[in-house]
Amino acid sequence: MRGNLVNAEIRSDRIYHFPMARSELWRLLGNVESYPDWWPWMKEFDAKRLRQGELWRCTIQPPLPYTLQGQVRLAVVIEPELIEAELTGDIAGWATLAFLEDGDQTQIRLHTELSASSAAIRVTSRTFPSLARWGHDWVLDTAARQLMAALALDKRGSA
Repeated sequence: MRGNLVNAEIRSDRIYHFPMARSELWRLLGNVESYPDWWPWMKEFDAKRLRQGELWRCTIQPPLPYTLQGQVRLAVVIEPELIEAELTGDIAGWATLAFLEDGDQTQIRLHTELSASSAAIRVTSRTFPSLARWGHDWVLDTAARQLMAALALDKRGSA
């Protein structure tokens, strides 16, 4: 389900399907040092672990004429069920990832409410709202596809 863009705010509610048990998916996501390998558009990433209270710093480069810098504070982490994060920096807001087991598969429900907080990104988002939405959607959907590819490689490597 796609969100709406109003006043330079982007809301999303998506579900991604992964063909593996929730605990297996969570184990892979706990490997935070691999994130820049999985997501090459993440130009800088400083994180230690997937734990409540952690502060991650990152710079991302979507296929747009700007980069986004920010921090992600992991407000709630309940293994292997839930991550709630607060985002600050060029983009501010929050994101929730719920991990729902469905037989031998896992669904990740991603819900976000974000807005541009830097002046340049806010002007761009208000001037070109469809471009901002496209960039947002690109990051989320590309991240999911690239995570799926990393999972496939991990399965082959552990087989």
